[in-house]
Amino acid sequence: MSAEARYWERHPAAALLARTGGDAPLTASGLRLTRTYGCCMWPGVREGDLVFYAPLPDGRLEGLIGQIGIARAERGPIAHRILRVFGGPGNERLVLGGDLAEADPPRRREDVLGLVKAVYRPGQGFVDLPPRLEIGPFGAAILSEIGRFFTWAARVASS
Repeated sequence: MSAEARYWERHPAAALLARTGGDAPLTASGLRLTRTYGCCMWPGVREGDLVFYAPLPDGRLEGLIGQIGIARAERGPIAHRILRVFGGPGNERLVLGGDLAEADPPRRREDVLGLVKAVYRPGQGFVDLPPRLEIGPFGAAILSEIGRFFTWAARVASS
């Protein structure tokens, strides 16, 4: 078994997420819960963090720019900032992007699962929602490499 597989098998939410078939379970507070993948929001949101999120509100979404959304991705849900909203009612598109990565292609409203309301880091507890990093492309590239290292180290340490 790979270090990555062992990491996710031992993750504190593994049993809960397995019981729900990988769907984000609904918590007692009415929020959905999922874990995140990748390191493009590192260090604010890290791979393996549990995020609690609420569905996108009805109506216009322009006021959500800068907030962290949860979106469907190939490997699993990702947490990215909402950078731009465009299109009219029924055809809205959102552009999301990690603090350390370029913007994603536009997503349909229905592909954005919700807005992050709280972040829980295993071993630390609840952490503040991170503000947007304003470090420029060079700083983002350096911090991204550091984040990749720490993500890899967490996987190896769990094996």
